[in-house]
Amino acid sequence: MAALVPLLASCRMVDSGERGFHDVTASERRDTLKASERLGDGILKAFREGDFTALRQNLPGELKDQMTEKDFSVSCRNYREKFGEIRDFRLLTDLATPAFCNLIWVVTFVKPGSNGADIRRQLLFRLVTIQVDGRTNVVSCGFL
Repeated sequence: MAALVPLLASCRMVDSGERGFHDVTASERRDTLKASERLGDGILKAFREGDFTALRQNLPGELKDQMTEKDFSVSCRNYREKFGEIRDFRLLTDLATPAFCNLIWVVTFVKPGSNGADIRRQLLFRLVTIQVDGRTNVVSCGFL
């Protein structure tokens, strides 16, 4: 798990202009939230399926070039060993943050226990996006 967080969590300053995320129209906000939710679902599906190509398709922006296929494979192996397989996930909420779209999912992992019974564990997954030139870009993401 330790390898997963540094690879997925990255922070940088983004010039968002004068308008904050909550200053946009209701229609713009709804569109950004939908796009961000699709990206987050796609990222989580890529990790569940170990699909690096799908991960890159769901990481528009600079973050896309920061993870290599080797890094992705190591991260997948590490979280599977520690937590098990991603069984399912669901969007929990979007946080009120100016300029950014900040979404939180509940992700359920399942791993066989030593007694044969499944061990179920949940983690939070956070995705931060921003609109740049009409496109939704991923700023950061990772398990909390």
